[in-house]
Amino acid sequence: LHDHKASRLVLFCGNFGVLLLNPSWLSIDGGRTALDVLEKMVNVTMMRGAQSGGVVTFEPTKFTRSKGETVADSAPPSLRGVRSRVVNAKRTDLSKKVRGKVVQDNCERLTGNLRGFDKPEYTVNTGGGRLVRGFFGHTRFATSSKATFDGTHPHQWSRRREYNIFPFSSSSANNTCSGPRRMGVENYITHNGDFEFYKCNGKYYDVEVVQKWLENVLQVPMPAAVDSAAIAGVIDLLRTQGSFALSL
Repeated sequence: LHDHKASRLVLFCGNFGVLLLNPSWLSIDGGRTALDVLEKMVNVTMMRGAQSGGVVTFEPTKFTRSKGETVADSAPPSLRGVRSRVVNAKRTDLSKKVRGKVVQDNCERLTGNLRGFDKPEYTVNTGGGRLVRGFFGHTRFATSSKATFDGTHPHQWSRRREYNIFPFSSSSANNTCSGPRRMGVENYITHNGDFEFYKCNGKYYDVEVVQKWLENVLQVPMPAAVDSAAIAGVIDLLRTQGSFALSL
């Protein structure tokens, strides 16, 4: 959309997200206000596509047992992705359906609070707060395929797997003999547009060829025939930093 009065161009692409940098977004009301904002984001992006939508967030695989317990100073906790996707019906509101699925997958049943909202992993003042809660999503209008559940973003090709990861940063550069950490690796993507071909070694390959190739090199069956899922597979193939198993 072009705003002639302000002389600016506003692009609506269907991707949205929120990072809860201030832990108060979680501690004050268990994350309900943050979910209100997320629902409004879905509602706005529905103008360019409201056939289906989804959100992914990340949380520790294991929370501390009590509020008074502190987070270890050594390494941040291992994370896992939680993906929530829905296909809209003819007379339903996609923003409310997406929020309902996020609540179902990420909130405590009795209280409605986001899991871990009062845990030290997130609350800086009570024990570390190494993590920032984030939600990342997409609403879809199927342009070249049917509006199906498996075609709904966020997309993932390979499921979460654990690998030995060798960290290397400015803080660890002086200690090159530090051992690896066992970490879970998983990738999710949301995007807008078409993935019709991929260039490798100066040659272009159609997405159908790329999909078959990904099944062979990743040893994972194609999760969906839509082109966007192939982007997730390419990310699995390229994102290898710190892992010898994934790099070789």
